[in-house]
Amino acid sequence: MSQTMNEMASQEISKNNGRDGFMERKPSEEVEALKHAFSDSDQKQNIQPTIVKSVLGGCVPLNLIQGINKNLLDNQKVFVEAYKKLVRIVLRPKLSTLEHHLIAMYGIKNSDLSPGSGAYNWYENEKKKWEMDEKNAQEFLRNPLSDLEPVLKRLKLSKDDLKKLFIESEVDKFEIDETRNIPPAVLRAMEKLGLFRMKFPIEHNGLGFSQMMYAPIIQEVISASESLGIITSVENSLSQGCIGFGTKEQQNFLLSEVGSGKLVAFGLTEPHSGTDALRGMKTTAHQRADGKWILNGQKVYITCTHIASYAFVMAKVDIKGKLKPTGFILKLPFSINDSVSDREKKSSELRKEGLDISIPLYLSTVKGSYQARIDFNNYVLPSLPIDIVLGGKERLGKAAELIVAGLSLGRVGFGPICTQLARESRDENLNYQISRNVFPQYGGTLADVPIVRTHDAEIESEYAQSKAASDLITAFIDKYGTGGNGIAEAALLKILASEANQKIARRVKTLMGGAGNAVGHISGTELRERNSEVWVIGEGTVDVLRQLVVGAALKDFEKDGKAVLNFFNRKDRVSFWADVIPAVIRFTKRMFSFQKGSLSLSDALWLQFQSKCLALKVSLLGLKYGDDLELRQRELVRMHGAIEGIVAIAIAQDKLNTSKVSERTRLALTKAIINSKEKVKENLSKLTLRQHKEDELDDKLVKAAIEEVRK
Repeated sequence: MSQTMNEMASQEISKNNGRDGFMERKPSEEVEALKHAFSDSDQKQNIQPTIVKSVLGGCVPLNLIQGINKNLLDNQKVFVEAYKKLVRIVLRPKLSTLEHHLIAMYGIKNSDLSPGSGAYNWYENEKKKWEMDEKNAQEFLRNPLSDLEPVLKRLKLSKDDLKKLFIESEVDKFEIDETRNIPPAVLRAMEKLGLFRMKFPIEHNGLGFSQMMYAPIIQEVISASESLGIITSVENSLSQGCIGFGTKEQQNFLLSEVGSGKLVAFGLTEPHSGTDALRGMKTTAHQRADGKWILNGQKVYITCTHIASYAFVMAKVDIKGKLKPTGFILKLPFSINDSVSDREKKSSELRKEGLDISIPLYLSTVKGSYQARIDFNNYVLPSLPIDIVLGGKERLGKAAELIVAGLSLGRVGFGPICTQLARESRDENLNYQISRNVFPQYGGTLADVPIVRTHDAEIESEYAQSKAASDLITAFIDKYGTGGNGIAEAALLKILASEANQKIARRVKTLMGGAGNAVGHISGTELRERNSEVWVIGEGTVDVLRQLVVGAALKDFEKDGKAVLNFFNRKDRVSFWADVIPAVIRFTKRMFSFQKGSLSLSDALWLQFQSKCLALKVSLLGLKYGDDLELRQRELVRMHGAIEGIVAIAIAQDKLNTSKVSERTRLALTKAIINSKEKVKENLSKLTLRQHKEDELDDKLVKAAIEEVRK
């Protein structure tokens, strides 16, 4: 909890020997503060451009949105397309995926099929298609196109390597889901393809990809299997962020290890702290007299544990009487070549040393992601040729920024991942409906039924909006990074894309009826719907991230609001000329700022008006609640709802005005804009100084329910 205003005031008054909170400033300092307040642009003040903070401040940055280049350079596009095709062929579906469908829909195994039966005819027809695809894949691997030569050169692969390495790399996502295990041949193929080091430097055997180049490739991997996708995501976001946090010596060592095929896990989440990992972290580390570090505590849901050769473990260290988060480099004995029995033997040996690693956890989602519980029982961290404190001794107790940066990189990647999954659900839904002959009075297929079309239209609009946001924010992060204001944009994209994917997956599963609920159905509908939850809760649950988005943007409001409020209450050290007047000027500037971008005047006016209404309401709430505004969860969530709606509309309208889109996309974005406008209006109407009636009713209802349970 933050201090009360009275406590803050009394402390500052005592510091200033009774000067009533006023701070002496030189006239030159006050003039300089006023100059900054009147500055024309963020660039002059060396402030990173922002979308979310600008919207909350009263001006939608339409010029910024219009100016973001969402296209790859021609040479990058050619490289990515060739690489994408190679990934698709290497991670092609296995024949056994058809057998899962047989059991799901016909209740029969391949070996029991009777010639002439419906199941037999279906299987033989699909098998012929698979055999043709497999023949084409093998031919491609034997004689790759010339476009693939730069890719093979970057990967240091010969044409002979293609034939040898990828002969057994087919993927059965249903088998991975059943066994909670990925065949080593598939992991080796992924490693040889460079999928685990796409965003690492070329000089360290990485591919040197930007976020925009990475996006279409992670989409290809996620199509093969979401378990493969989440492992690839961890290696290219959390691990990348951690390595970047290290010293030069650590970076060189770890990049060399990753470049040679070793994977890295990220140990943050604990049994009693997930999204609130920093505050709730209980794992501790202390250094013995001989310099060895001792770990005690638990980690859980740690992806890649059983196939990782290293792990970045977050633990709290006593720094001058305060426990602060620190990153440690843990050497693990596992590799992507290990069999299940190999892992069990290695885990047994670790247990003797005080490191207890569970078997892969029995989760309902992404079952092949090797998530484990890890217990440290006075475990002595093994020595390495480098300092095992990530970032060196100078970074002791300073891992918070590392955690935030790594998670932000992961959240940005959730955009293209969830967009791809939503697209697959959308397409499988329509394929199923147009082949389903029912209700001749409406046209003859399921897709002709009016109420079904209503659902389909919502699916189309949700997908189109998610795709537009993913493309733009990915490009924004590529240009400006995830530091500073980019944290809010990354979280916003994760929320929007993951929720759209889950809504679409659930709706499609229902529309497909029994087929949608069949485990192993060739469409993958049931598996996508079940896995959709992990993208909503992973790397920060969406409800908490909504507050993070607003919290990251509220800092300027807090600074300016406190300056005004504390001056009139004679609290804190505040100068009228150097603090209050600049704060008022900044607020006035924001309220009178206007950008049009690529939008029509009427569309731009509507958006800017909503943004200014939001800024005014937030300012009034800030004056009422002060520091406690950060604890007003419902208000923060409504602020986010308005921000998300405004940003989504701005991105959709910009895409309609600056890009050539199909009629399908145009109509879908038009519908998405209408839906988002309603969302903005609803959230702004509920953002009031008084407690909303719905909130009051909710509180009473839950209180009554709790009292009844306690009885």
